[in-house]
Amino acid sequence: MNIFLAAGKDLYQFPKNKTFFDKIPRVTWIDLSNNDIHHVLPDISKLTYLQKLSLEGNNIHHLPSTMSNLSYLIHVDLADNNFTIYPSCLKLRQKYLLSIDFHGMPNVILPKWFWNAPLLRKLDLEYNNMNYIPNELKLMSESLEHLELSFNNISHVRE
Repeated sequence: MNIFLAAGKDLYQFPKNKTFFDKIPRVTWIDLSNNDIHHVLPDISKLTYLQKLSLEGNNIHHLPSTMSNLSYLIHVDLADNNFTIYPSCLKLRQKYLLSIDFHGMPNVILPKWFWNAPLLRKLDLEYNNMNYIPNELKLMSESLEHLELSFNNISHVRE
């Protein structure tokens, strides 16, 4: 497995050099968590072998549409960023994802297609100020092994 780890390095930009991704084409895991990154470059789509992407604890509010081309991506950690809606670029990958960590974003909107993740094993939505459990969660019930909804204000299941 080819891994690129740069967690907690006070980075403020996703690698800006456009040839950076050309130098690590077979990387399967990128961990840029706990930095101060604001933008992800569209060139990330060059990482066609990428399986695991951890961007937790940055200041990202948008992902490039080119991420829909990451055909091996199965683990996504976008927790503690500034998203207001789950990134649409993941719509085509959603049904293949095994793990989604999307906690720490109060009032985030999860579109209906978000729940179309039949292979998902782990879903973390804690600290999102949710006040109900969406009925669509049952679409994931056969594969889901770990569901984290702690520290929300859940009062009912939405029909």
